[in-house]
Amino acid sequence: MTEVDDNIYLEVSKMSFKDKCDLIQTYNSVLDLNYSSNFCFDDISLMSCWNRSLIEDIISIYSLYFKSLGYSIILLPKISGNSCFYSCSKFLIGEVLSSVVLGIQKEDLVASIGSFPISLEDSNEKYLRENDLLIFNRCLKLANIKSIYVEKSVEKIETEDISYFINDILKEEWGFKGFVISYGFNRKEFIRYGFDQFFSRKKLSYSFIKNSIKKYSIRVTDVEIDEKVFRILRTYSKIKKEDNDFNIENFENKKEIYLNKLSKESMVLLKNRDNILPLKNLETKIAVVGNLKSSIDFLENYNSNVFFVKNFNLKKFKSFDLVTVIIDEKSFNSKGLLIGRYKKLISNLKSINKKVILVDNTAKSFYVEEWIQDVDVLLKTFSYKKLDFSIIFDLLMGKFSPSAKLPFNLYFKNRVDIAFEFGFGLSYTDFEFSDFTLSRKEISIEELKKIKKINITFSVKNMGRFSGAEVIQLYIFNDRNNLEIDLKNFKKIFLDAGENKLFDIDFSLDDLLVYNKQGNWVLEAGSFDIVLASSYNNILYKNSFVVK
Repeated sequence: MTEVDDNIYLEVSKMSFKDKCDLIQTYNSVLDLNYSSNFCFDDISLMSCWNRSLIEDIISIYSLYFKSLGYSIILLPKISGNSCFYSCSKFLIGEVLSSVVLGIQKEDLVASIGSFPISLEDSNEKYLRENDLLIFNRCLKLANIKSIYVEKSVEKIETEDISYFINDILKEEWGFKGFVISYGFNRKEFIRYGFDQFFSRKKLSYSFIKNSIKKYSIRVTDVEIDEKVFRILRTYSKIKKEDNDFNIENFENKKEIYLNKLSKESMVLLKNRDNILPLKNLETKIAVVGNLKSSIDFLENYNSNVFFVKNFNLKKFKSFDLVTVIIDEKSFNSKGLLIGRYKKLISNLKSINKKVILVDNTAKSFYVEEWIQDVDVLLKTFSYKKLDFSIIFDLLMGKFSPSAKLPFNLYFKNRVDIAFEFGFGLSYTDFEFSDFTLSRKEISIEELKKIKKINITFSVKNMGRFSGAEVIQLYIFNDRNNLEIDLKNFKKIFLDAGENKLFDIDFSLDDLLVYNKQGNWVLEAGSFDIVLASSYNNILYKNSFVVK
């Protein structure tokens, strides 16, 4: 225990019971992003940009704004059941969420992530260890998360399960030093299940809390209450007061700059038949069709050769060189499939030999249908905000090269065959990879425990005429691992046209661990396939790594 901890314990010992009761409930200083659609904290664009530093910078900018409003705790959108995290790699979610947490904590605020698993009702422990718990553990290791919340998702919960997940796994096994917030539990459950802080949307009176503790806390001692208060105070002691120099105009300017950068880095180019993009002829006459009522003024002013077509009458499109079809949430049915009028339009345009660019601005369409054969270009934008057509058309015109990658598998509508694999995304330029060197190809378990990390170096040259970025993805496979996508690291690299650079990427001891039948993460002797790729199926380098 540190000197700071000693001082905090001393402070706790001097607190009145009333002050302790005030501290173990939280209400007006909490921003609950589960009920806000105005921010990009759970947006799929954060996943598709694959840029840790950009994510951290964007969230840091927002956090300064939240701080100016008097918030001290930010409850991030829950992971479990969130459609934005559908089918994503758990490693990727953990990395992105850690960057979000670091962005918040950089501004001396508390980020709380949830909902932490507390039940084995719907799955076994092995599954949770390799999935949901893996995400939380990653955040703890990378971002030293200060708070975790637990949402009540079922009516009946076993007290033993909650104690096992929170006390045995989170606090004891993982060494979590922060505090756990109850979310959606009543006062009786809060006391019984041993959470550290009670989240309420309104301030509860001292007598209400005191009576609750006396009534329901047969097994809760004064020492346990002091431990809750200590965990909360230790975290709060690092929170600085609001910045009086905050300037809303500066915030809006910075936000716009960074969100535009995010938009550019999160648009995934999935198909580009015959390299139609970037458009080489600036005189190309382009029709734009879709649900675009709010963007007609922009289209008319962006380029004299770009025109908005109000209806789907085929005669309207005959004079155009190509047609850009914009689809959004309203373009899909409840099953995530494109509605008939758009399918018919795409088919009809193909019948008169029109080039078709399909811009899919939704995170909810996870399936590709027969229309994929009739479109020449498919671009997924994942934009959390109103679609920015200036950025879309800047990409079409070649003012920047796409660099985003799919954060999940995109399936055909049979939900079995993969149309575009995890990590896939096209660019306007080509990269040449060479000189791959694995620092060790064979190592003993004892030595690996000492050195912790294995390094891979490689050279990359941008062979095209566009500046661009590539995402190097590191996968590790072995026959004992049941994870669907074994992503273990990634690095987004940026190169100017013709530029050549040396890069490196590593993997650690933790990346080789397997969860065994005895309920332990262990490193076992054997051979592992180390793979560097630009997508799950596009392998750049593969080598065996042997642990003796």
